[in-house]
Amino acid sequence: MSAFWRKVVRKPRTMVASKPVTVEDKVVDKDRVSLDISFGMEFWERLEDFLKKKQLETSEGIALLLEWGAPEVDTVRHLTMAEKCGIAGPYSSLHFKLYECFQDTRAMTIGLSVHLDENRRLKRKLAELKGVEAVPQDAWDSWDNKTIMEYLNKYLFMR
Repeated sequence: MSAFWRKVVRKPRTMVASKPVTVEDKVVDKDRVSLDISFGMEFWERLEDFLKKKQLETSEGIALLLEWGAPEVDTVRHLTMAEKCGIAGPYSSLHFKLYECFQDTRAMTIGLSVHLDENRRLKRKLAELKGVEAVPQDAWDSWDNKTIMEYLNKYLFMR
């Protein structure tokens, strides 16, 4: 879509519509459509802030707005973590993967003491049933509460 804008006119601040974007008038002429659009003051200010941050001209921003649409009602919703990471730019998938890895590591670290106790209980039961030689020795068999607390401090960010 290409849009050519001669002039974007904003209505005075006293004329604020209840909707964020309102089509006042439209004229269809063969393969062209001319629109007279008014913006709500809050929506226009947010749009101007967005365009300044993205370093876009107003006409480019309006063309993008027309191409992708504007909501009937100005609704605000909380973004999911995937959407927040998606806004991050070219490395957004890496940011989201990092977040997922952090959550996995956090869950494992929180359950570490419970799982170690369960592992030791099962090894004692196996030793009773099959004998000591049937129980495999692992590096974490020698871990004490101090080692577990070191891992908790390393992988959990507590205040």
